[in-house]
Amino acid sequence: MVAFFVLYLLIFGLLFDGHISFKPPNSIKSTTTTTGKSAMLKCVSGVHRTGRSTQMMGKSFVHDEMRPSAIKFHSRDQTSQGQQPAQVPFTQWSPTKADYLHYLVDSLAVYGELEPAVANHVDLCSIRVPGLERADALRTDIQWMCQFDPTLKVPAVGTPGLAYSAYIKKLLEVNDVPSLVCHYYNTYFALSAGGLRIGQHLANKLLGGKKLQFYTFDPPVEKNPPGTYTVDILSKRSGGASSAASVTSLNGGVEQSAHSDQDHTITSQEAQSSAPLGENLYLVNLKDTFRDKIDALAAKWTPAQRLHCCAETERCFEFNKDLLGYLHGG
Repeated sequence: MVAFFVLYLLIFGLLFDGHISFKPPNSIKSTTTTTGKSAMLKCVSGVHRTGRSTQMMGKSFVHDEMRPSAIKFHSRDQTSQGQQPAQVPFTQWSPTKADYLHYLVDSLAVYGELEPAVANHVDLCSIRVPGLERADALRTDIQWMCQFDPTLKVPAVGTPGLAYSAYIKKLLEVNDVPSLVCHYYNTYFALSAGGLRIGQHLANKLLGGKKLQFYTFDPPVEKNPPGTYTVDILSKRSGGASSAASVTSLNGGVEQSAHSDQDHTITSQEAQSSAPLGENLYLVNLKDTFRDKIDALAAKWTPAQRLHCCAETERCFEFNKDLLGYLHGG
């Protein structure tokens, strides 16, 4: 009986290995095409996301330790697991365009300090994911805002931005890597979650629906002929075999291409709908890569360093709350 049960488990594992979850792309590359105004997006076909990559199905510092630490500082209206009092929902915020511009300026002070700190640090550079970085996008948005409304003037960095950027600089000076990782993680994950909804609300309320670059996560574009780009998002399943689906759009339409048993051609609408809750597939892969990189770095830490990283979460939320104060309005 025992031998039969063991054989059953082995057969079950062979049948379902690689079909329960998937491992996100380890690499994202751009290539060129020769078509005129066309775009091809190669992405994972038949993906079923579990919220954690295959690499993370075991013990994950981000998922099992950092995330619960962050959840505690969410309000109860944001998540049932939140431990903070309910707050005024962002849909009731009433900032002016000047308030919004000040928020962008202070945010640039923070990202402008944090991103170079990570990129140039011998240990932190390993967790850098360029597609997540926002400083250049903020510079573009600040310039656009002043063109959109010529009455706006770029303000000096306010107290929230000065305080947060100075704190990051201090952490760098004392080489507090776990704390810097905490701020790096929480800053990008806050933006890529609730931050995107806030950005859409403010776009509709203040900017005539214009979506700022700060809230835009698109695949990198090669320096191809005007109107032409191709992006490959490569993924390896847990068994190691590569799988990809191609999406080709031409002048707003869909152009089907030949595919093998492993390649499946889908429309751009199908590609986007395969992401949970309409999530951007490119952003999904960036976030999964980001988590894996942090997990790899934290695997080298002592238990004390891991605790120290999670203990910094409260300060992250305090600084972010001060920045968001610009958007509450009168």
